[in-house]
Amino acid sequence: VSNDYQILENQLSQSTVKEAPSKAKEIIDKMRKDKIINDAQHLELLQNVKMIKDSYGESDKAVSAMKSLIKNSLGAGTISGLGYYGFSKLGGE
Repeated sequence: VSNDYQILENQLSQSTVKEAPSKAKEIIDKMRKDKIINDAQHLELLQNVKMIKDSYGESDKAVSAMKSLIKNSLGAGTISGLGYYGFSKLGGE
């Protein structure tokens, strides 16, 4: 993972509960722009961020789940099949 992504991950970790969804979206958008993920994966990640936000609201647990989602996505380089299974593994319902 490039230094740019490490910086963005750190910013996500340090973001407030209100800032976290937009910071996660920024990282996801960059991943698509840099061709780390394709359009379908981009949409899936954005949907996962929305599910996390809807499930946990503005909470530390939401920030933690978003951080895990981004970290796992960057580490794997692909999120194929993440969907509900991945969300549930992150602590979702």
